[in-house]
Amino acid sequence: MNESQLREKILDVVCENGVDRQSILASQQLAGKIDSLKLLELIEVLEDSISRPIPEEELTEDNFSSVPVILQMANRLAQGAR
Repeated sequence: MNESQLREKILDVVCENGVDRQSILASQQLAGKIDSLKLLELIEVLEDSISRPIPEEELTEDNFSSVPVILQMANRLAQGAR
């Protein structure tokens, strides 16, 4: 999955329950926009995209603060860096 496809998949998960896609893109903040179940879905999407589990130490609020930050983490983990 390339970065553009992953970005769209992340937005699909986040916006599934009526969260406005444009507000997510404009504010770049996910805080308060997703619940714990959506977070688990995001983790599953990311793990599928990088073909391995996300290390526990990467599961921080900062790493899931916005779509660009999530993409940076996924890219870093896909390349094997932490």
